[in-house]
Amino acid sequence: VRDPLDIKAFVAEPCKGITEPQKRALGEKGIVLQSGARDERESVPNCFFGDINYAKQGIYVALSFREDAGISSVYDKHAKGFLPGYWAPGEIAGYPVAFYSTRMSPTNCDISIATSDTNYVEIQLDRFEHLNRLEPWETGSCAILRPIAEAVLDTIRAQ
Repeated sequence: VRDPLDIKAFVAEPCKGITEPQKRALGEKGIVLQSGARDERESVPNCFFGDINYAKQGIYVALSFREDAGISSVYDKHAKGFLPGYWAPGEIAGYPVAFYSTRMSPTNCDISIATSDTNYVEIQLDRFEHLNRLEPWETGSCAILRPIAEAVLDTIRAQ
């Protein structure tokens, strides 16, 4: 990573990764995120924007900041077959990313964004409003995830 970003301020407070003005701006693009709620059931604190257990429509997003390994760990998982669904490495705003789906469904897309050689941001997206109309990852769930990832990167850079 050519221009490393410090994510320490977000590791324990992942809900700070998307600001209210950013949520409003995303909403104007049709990407409506519910209020964020911290969940510590995972090994790394997550912020959930939506309720995956009760959602009947809309989107659900989980955001976490990982200091435990670099994005190379995500590539290693893919190479070992642990990310068998969609896989598309790329770049957003000069930062290496990998779009992928662990659930083999185009209603799901995850992204890992390298913020340094040893840290990354992970965002998971599930779409409930299109369960009956499956679009390809590139034009569906992963396309929706891109502006969310850009907003998170903007937040990190603004700190």
